[in-house]
Amino acid sequence: MLLDVEGLTKRYGGLVANDAVDLVVGEGEVVALLGENGAGKSTLVKLVYGLARPDAGRLRWRGEEVRIGSPRDALALGIGLVPQHDLMVPTMTGAENLELSRNLTGRLLDLEASRARLAELASEFGLDVDVDVPVERLTVGQRQWLSLLRVLVADVDLLFLDEITANLTPSETELLFDSLRRLRAQGRGIVLITHRLSEVLAIADRVVVMRQGRKVADLAVADTDERELARLMVGRPVERISERSSTPPGDVVLEATGLGLEGEERLEGVDLAVRRHEIVGIAGVDGNGQRPLIEALMGLRPLDRGTVLLHGRAVVGGTPDRRLRAEMARVPEDRHRHGLALGMTLWENVHLGRIELRRLTRLGLIDDRRAREGAGGLLGRFGVRASSVDQQARELSGGNQQKVVVARELSDDAALVVAMNPTRGLDIQAAAFVHEQLVAVRDRGGAVLFVSFDLEEILLLADRVLVMSGGRIVGGFDRADHDPDRLALLMGGSVHG
Repeated sequence: MLLDVEGLTKRYGGLVANDAVDLVVGEGEVVALLGENGAGKSTLVKLVYGLARPDAGRLRWRGEEVRIGSPRDALALGIGLVPQHDLMVPTMTGAENLELSRNLTGRLLDLEASRARLAELASEFGLDVDVDVPVERLTVGQRQWLSLLRVLVADVDLLFLDEITANLTPSETELLFDSLRRLRAQGRGIVLITHRLSEVLAIADRVVVMRQGRKVADLAVADTDERELARLMVGRPVERISERSSTPPGDVVLEATGLGLEGEERLEGVDLAVRRHEIVGIAGVDGNGQRPLIEALMGLRPLDRGTVLLHGRAVVGGTPDRRLRAEMARVPEDRHRHGLALGMTLWENVHLGRIELRRLTRLGLIDDRRAREGAGGLLGRFGVRASSVDQQARELSGGNQQKVVVARELSDDAALVVAMNPTRGLDIQAAAFVHEQLVAVRDRGGAVLFVSFDLEEILLLADRVLVMSGGRIVGGFDRADHDPDRLALLMGGSVHG
């Protein structure tokens, strides 16, 4: 037995994040840790990895009781963590970040050794990541690969993976699972935190389900299925999105013509339009122009050529004017960098960019009481689990942070909603709620454009699907005309798909 957790309890004020939780992980075993956002999964990992101190309970490592006061203690034992959000310095390369994290004793730097070791591991596990470019130039998925490699360098015996698949395409996820199977065959233990039930069934030997800070189930994967796991997570059956309106698309809300960008993230003659009463989904393998396209459409990245119109008025050429911006809502992919001010309170984050003078201010000053009350109602409506509206955003789980962003952006009647991976890191019930909100925007006459690397999500939501490859729109189809083989060819870059 590698790890034996007994009765771990952690409180944050009046919120019990972990309530007498037990967890056992053996050698050569993959354990899936499943639960809703705020169920206590990430807190449990923090306690085991030394990022937080338990209020009660004990840890045994290979049969001996241990106290883990810091990540350094955990690594010394052989416990590693790949966090949901990487902690690397964005302006430094992967090799430089590794050398920085390893240079804790004042030894001389050996950048070449770090570069060689990372490259060796990347080749061994078949991971496509350049360790010599600044981290900020990597895709979110590539940064996840790099985070995994940095932990594998330490030759750990137990590996915690916190929502690592949230940023990966299906092919990348299968590549990861091949790597995990190899690690399992070497006798290493793996704890996989995920919301994707299909992944649990595909890779795990055993699944532990948490709900509201407690462990509610511990069972062999062979003895369960997706329906039972979903019920255990939320305590009741989970429903899919309700029947949507049959209203046909209306006038064009967003129109892009001939969009072009030079450089590493290229766009080549992208044309698209989104109409009222329409959800348009963009499919494609990560890194094929989706991010620069979304940024250009929102006026956040200057184009080399092309035009973007919202209700016939130009957006390109800088940030859209205040009146146009009020008609646009954006759910960014990276909630930490572009969605939240982590050091600010939840009520402040909820109102960022959407303060209405007559409603939330008095004599030019923010009315704290009104702002807090409004934020509390909104956070409750979107199911954000927090101790109070005065809690800092950085203290929430990743899924609850995403709910805060979605609550802020979808709560107003914006004419256009642009979202990139809007359900990333959300549990199945929260994801279903976000889907309902996007459909509600469509049904009330709004326009929705969203990017997702989850094809099931795109086919579930989109009225029309566009496929990107190599910075271009290479094809598209209506939801009713979906052909899996044609979609695969288009995603692979075939213009004859």
